[in-house]
Amino acid sequence: MFFLAKVGPVVAKRAGRNAFMSRPVFETVLFVSRKDAPVARQSILGIQRLGRVVRRLENAEGSRVTVVGNLPGAELRTSLSGYPKRANLNVENTLTNGVQTEPGTRVVLFWDQNLIARKGFVEDLVQECRKAGHALSAADGAALAVPVDLLQTTGDWRTCSSIGDVHQLLLDGAAPVRELELEGFYCKATDRAGRRELKTHLLDELRKPMEVDGAISVLFYRPISLRITRLIANRNIRPNHATGAALILGLMAAGAMASGTPAGFVLGALLLQVGAIVDCVDGELARLKDQGSLSGAWFDTVTDDIVNNSFILATGIGLARYYDAMWPLVLGAIAVMLILPGLAYMYRDIRRMGSGDLCDFNWSFETDTASSEAGLVARLQSVLKYAVKRDVYVLFFLLVIVCGAPSLVLYTALLGALGFELSLIRELVYRNRFAREQAGQRVAAGMIRPIK
Repeated sequence: MFFLAKVGPVVAKRAGRNAFMSRPVFETVLFVSRKDAPVARQSILGIQRLGRVVRRLENAEGSRVTVVGNLPGAELRTSLSGYPKRANLNVENTLTNGVQTEPGTRVVLFWDQNLIARKGFVEDLVQECRKAGHALSAADGAALAVPVDLLQTTGDWRTCSSIGDVHQLLLDGAAPVRELELEGFYCKATDRAGRRELKTHLLDELRKPMEVDGAISVLFYRPISLRITRLIANRNIRPNHATGAALILGLMAAGAMASGTPAGFVLGALLLQVGAIVDCVDGELARLKDQGSLSGAWFDTVTDDIVNNSFILATGIGLARYYDAMWPLVLGAIAVMLILPGLAYMYRDIRRMGSGDLCDFNWSFETDTASSEAGLVARLQSVLKYAVKRDVYVLFFLLVIVCGAPSLVLYTALLGALGFELSLIRELVYRNRFAREQAGQRVAAGMIRPIK
């Protein structure tokens, strides 16, 4: 017996994120079958294959994903185990009444249950179909995009239980179907070699560009963290577990630094290094297993800042013991006191944005051409922006401590705190000036009255 299961509509968390969000332009029909049930249950890095296919289709931000086939409802739910609770699965009959689309739909995608493609593949196929105005086949026939107008003039849909049936139905109705070559990765192989290739691609998707992650992280940290992620992906380990592990390692590093001994300094720097690598794993797990959340983002952000400031303060304590003087402790405390008010301001800003990631903080002065190109300070900030990334200073701390100059950790932290504070002051000055200019323009336009 066939069924129709609706995985119900994706809700955008941020307005304007994608043109598809305000007005859905496509829906997806995913064909599954009983004989492929073992394949549907294959674990692909912690998520069963069918569940991963559906998640990626849903993340493409169409209006709906419809699963069609003779797989019993119980097996479907098993294959979609761990699927987000927002998904509403209803077991019904097959395409008895044809393909029912929601208002605003322009294209219907027919998708093979084993096909997993690169991010953006679905959107590219939909866009090309809308341009062409006729059916397009891609990924060696595993994906088929058909304009809605064409579906309404096609024959009996009750006979369709696979993409091949849809293709034949279109040909019988004299509808043209053109093969489209899209660049990028896709995989529908289910053998061991195919699964290995698929896992490698999914892990490569987790890499971030160098301007975001930093050169040292891209070259050294990510290769190690991705291996860790691959090893633990099939286990019941969540991103917050990795974040907690990174926090523990960071606090242990701070404790070692506070010991005030050369061996403690080296151990602290090494633990901080390991913690930085483990800290990459939480984000990788969140993206790989679709377990990202606002609370998880905040947990990651806050723990990172706890580790960083604890390490700086602990370094001041350790150097005060090492040199038997108070100045290192004073410098460490000053550095932390410079950082904390700025963090509080950034926390407030990203909270208003509905985010928990400091990377989403909008440095407005960087987008202003006149402001960003003027002056030595601006150019220096542009150069130092990459130097103060965590991957750079964590490795620098390790190198200077191994070379027997632990006091450079404290001096560097103090300079970084001063630079951070100056950047925030510049941001505040820019925002206040911009607000005054906007208010002046509204007054000039007669939109508001000036206050006398």
